[in-house]
Amino acid sequence: MGCCRCVVVLAVVLLGWGPAEAGRTIALGDVHAEADVADEAAAVTLLVHSALAGDDATLIALPPDLTIGNATLLLAKANAQHAIISELSRDGTGLRLTLAILNADGSRAISYVRGGDGDVVTLAKGVVEQAVTTCALSKRSVADLPLGLLRPYAVALRLRANPTEAAAALADAVPATALSVPSVTVLLAPLTAVADPTLSAVAARALRDGKRLAELGAGTDAAATGARALAALARSSRLEAEQA
Repeated sequence: MGCCRCVVVLAVVLLGWGPAEAGRTIALGDVHAEADVADEAAAVTLLVHSALAGDDATLIALPPDLTIGNATLLLAKANAQHAIISELSRDGTGLRLTLAILNADGSRAISYVRGGDGDVVTLAKGVVEQAVTTCALSKRSVADLPLGLLRPYAVALRLRANPTEAAAALADAVPATALSVPSVTVLLAPLTAVADPTLSAVAARALRDGKRLAELGAGTDAAATGARALAALARSSRLEAEQA
């Protein structure tokens, strides 16, 4: 697989994924893709990160220089048992994800997952099912959400090297999405700290960060007024989700 250098700009420990008393340590990278399917790849990344988090799996950032050829050495240095790398591409009218799960003992599992155009859930399920089998994990479930709901978060993930642009991409996000895909609240958390208070509030609402919205709404200027308005919307959305 030519694009096996999937660099992840993540915290080393994600979603509370610290050292587990018992379980597997897995180095997990973003799904690589060309520009025409970049949003789909980012959406799959979010779904997979959310699904694989668990008591029997410690997820760490993929070593930046990891390839199929040097995986055994780098996994040993990272004290990890597995690495998951993947690439998404078009396959006729649909999509194909090439998946490589590399093991510390030198073995590997190479597979392909196919789905219809925009069917990121099928692709994520394929990755998770293979990871459960190869890494000996407990059964996992993948959130069944359409690409439309995931897209604002996926775009923000793609753009996170430029936090201002990434935060702006969350303007159309539906905050309830974060309940089903909790990885967004960690992978995109830095966006709530962007310098522009309006965009910071936009990100905080999308990530259901009530504390940050309260901080931003404490002032008396227009930005603070906007933050309070977004906080009110967030509370309304939370109430609706609880009553659903």
